[in-house]
Amino acid sequence: MDLITNRGDIFREVRSRVNIVDVASRLQINLTKQGSDLIGECPVGHASKSKKSFHIVTSHREPYFHCFNCGKGGDAVRLVSITKNINDLDAAKWLINEFNLKIDPNHLLHNKPTPAQIKEKEELISRSTVLEKIYELGKEKLYQDEGKAALDYLVNVRGYDKEILKNTDWFYLPKKSEIKKELLSQFPEMKDSLDKIKLNGYYGDNFRLAFPYSNADGYITGFMKRSTDAKGMDIKTFDGKEHSNVRWDSTPKLKKNDLFGLDKVDHKEDTLIVVEGYPDAIYLQASGMSNIVAVGQGRLTSSHLVELRRRKIKNLIIAFDNDEVGPKNTHDAVELILKNGSITPYVLDPAQYGDNLKDPDEYFKKHGYGMLDNLFQSKPEDGVLWVVKKLLSGFDKLNKLKKNQLKNDVLQLQTLVKDEGTVSEVFAMLKDKFGDSIASLKTQLKRKKKSYDDELAEHIENDPIIPLNDKNSNSKCYYDPASDVLNIKIERDFINELMLDCGLTPPEIYPSFTVKFDPQDLGGKFNLYHRTFNLFTPTEYMLLEKNSDTIELSKDCPAIFTVLSNVVPEKKERESFINWLSYIFSSRRKSIVAWLIRGTQGSGKNLLFERIITPLWGDNQCITVGNNALDSDFNSYIKNKMMIAYNEVTTNYKSDKKEKESKIKTYVSDDKVRINEKQIREYTLDNFSNSLFFSNYEVPIIIEDGDRRFNVVENFVKLENHSNYKKFSSHQNFLDQIESELMTFAQYLMNYSYDIQLANRVFMNSAKEKIVGSSMSIFEEFAKKLKAGDHKWLSEESGVLSKKSWNLKCVEQKYILKDAAIEVFNRLYGKKLTSPNVLSKQLQHYGINKDGKVTINGKRISSVYTW
Repeated sequence: MDLITNRGDIFREVRSRVNIVDVASRLQINLTKQGSDLIGECPVGHASKSKKSFHIVTSHREPYFHCFNCGKGGDAVRLVSITKNINDLDAAKWLINEFNLKIDPNHLLHNKPTPAQIKEKEELISRSTVLEKIYELGKEKLYQDEGKAALDYLVNVRGYDKEILKNTDWFYLPKKSEIKKELLSQFPEMKDSLDKIKLNGYYGDNFRLAFPYSNADGYITGFMKRSTDAKGMDIKTFDGKEHSNVRWDSTPKLKKNDLFGLDKVDHKEDTLIVVEGYPDAIYLQASGMSNIVAVGQGRLTSSHLVELRRRKIKNLIIAFDNDEVGPKNTHDAVELILKNGSITPYVLDPAQYGDNLKDPDEYFKKHGYGMLDNLFQSKPEDGVLWVVKKLLSGFDKLNKLKKNQLKNDVLQLQTLVKDEGTVSEVFAMLKDKFGDSIASLKTQLKRKKKSYDDELAEHIENDPIIPLNDKNSNSKCYYDPASDVLNIKIERDFINELMLDCGLTPPEIYPSFTVKFDPQDLGGKFNLYHRTFNLFTPTEYMLLEKNSDTIELSKDCPAIFTVLSNVVPEKKERESFINWLSYIFSSRRKSIVAWLIRGTQGSGKNLLFERIITPLWGDNQCITVGNNALDSDFNSYIKNKMMIAYNEVTTNYKSDKKEKESKIKTYVSDDKVRINEKQIREYTLDNFSNSLFFSNYEVPIIIEDGDRRFNVVENFVKLENHSNYKKFSSHQNFLDQIESELMTFAQYLMNYSYDIQLANRVFMNSAKEKIVGSSMSIFEEFAKKLKAGDHKWLSEESGVLSKKSWNLKCVEQKYILKDAAIEVFNRLYGKKLTSPNVLSKQLQHYGINKDGKVTINGKRISSVYTW
């Protein structure tokens, strides 16, 4: 078989060709079967009391793993990544080699997931895994004594066939205390995950019947809960309000971005039937109608259509309820579909159910599967024509003004229609009603067609892939709104292929934009007037406004304060550091001062950057690089970054000293920076980066005497030994607390009355003095002491007073005898200089004159150094 070299997503390609159970076996992970899961110890290697915190969930359409202890979870690629401690791309390559997959990774696109995306996926998996266990528990109980009332409602009130019902997702929902007791008896290490999930919605723990709501990938996002009383319940909620006939509730954080039931539809299906009620979709799917999905409350949304385009759905049959709002919801759905892509809308007129039947579920119960299936197969009509017929149905009762408005509405709808045959049929209907000629209607429609900018704005707002031409490099690019990444210098054929894969039509001409990075511009990614694309994306935290809230950092953000107080232990220095953070965060500007943080390993330096700074400034606008980044000739990492952490930095006094020193100075304080990328000519960009240097070395970087670029702080206590840290039950609990405090800390920084001058000014302390002293060469230090007139240090450190009668107070008069200088220098630094030549050559670099002359006791002496 030939290698697959189409430039698709490497992770998707690999996932589709391996079984996670086989992967676990190759990784030598020992697992045993429990229910539908495979369980065992987590390959990360942490302790596990029950030795079964690690689960591979095989009941899912695409099996996945999750550990209730460490929270890790994901697919086969992620399993290899955490087991072998390698990145996801290397994990995919390992799978390609290990399973001899016919995939060429060099020809495949691989969008690296950000830490935030990985964390979000792991949290989704953790939540889904727990909810899955609750569902499995409740599914059994529905047919036991506990579920008798719930089952009675489904069978005798809703009229469901008991055998069909067994194939549905309806389940009995026990009280939360009972759920917790039963699940923890089976899975004791599920406790933290279970505690995080809130099962009670606004109406409390009053519902004993439910079904899961899953996203398109099959992960459960929450439960829809139904009263077992047909009329609903009378409930008094926690806020003291009384409610009558409450029939429905849901778990908090339930997400409905995807159509309900879509996870059960085969990916090869290109036609969907969309009904309103979730119960309708559940029962009809279980009866054999595999392509039915539901919107709930009759509202189709643009978020629903995103996944449909990705799946290349061609046709959408709207089969909404036969009630007062059904036709209006159907009209809105058709218009939304036309605005959002290449899907063709069809409509099953709600009147087709009959006068006394409200929805497909009732029609099914009365007429059976065969007649309903025939209805869906034969009765749907073109969605546009259905809408127009509905609009024109009351034509004769309208006055002249409303008739004109009606014609405008119909023509406006046609601006969204691409099929010329449909437009021709609509023109024929308009001609019949209004008497306008076809030529006249064509002219009127042309006037209503949207401008190029209007169409472009709609594509930018709704499309999952946005192609563009970068005017800076004259190259093709595409923007992926989901990951907020602009992929540059991409072949046009690949972009077109990607758009087709998303159900989009590639444009003949790509719109052109000037790509920039401007943190001061909060006007969005695209500016159609100026034709610019801004790579900067403000985080949700940056959009906060300054308010009057009084926030006490140690009290309101205890975890973040613990990190700050450990990394920057001195109060005055910490206040200066917070001022620096506040200035950069609030103003979104660059400071000309960097911070060097020296300390022991585990003090919290990386935690500060990765868990606090990076979320606030944004994953794409922060980066951590190693010492080799400063050694390299290439520096593209600095592009479009607001915060850079240089980790484990060291300068080794080799030949690269001056070059490295020069780079650092430029990156820290210059407004412009030359960017050197591989195989691309150097170019200049605005420098928005602010720099943090982390190191455990004695002399991480060269800092000159009189430096105006660096503040230096030291910490030598591990975070785990900090008294505040010990108050948290676990490291994960500490990390979770940090995350929960980020919004408050962001507001604190926004409210902080920062001092601009302080944010751009350095201070001298003992930590900096040590590095300044260590950064000097011995000649530079000697010259500095001479010029400072420090005769006491020269005398005491060299011990020269006990050997000779040199009077070193002469340095106060800005001179020293050359013989005295050689003697003092040799004794200070253990050298054996015998003539002034070497010393003179070096000292002249630091402003010491070797040809000076002075008069001592009336005698002119020339063998002296002066300055």
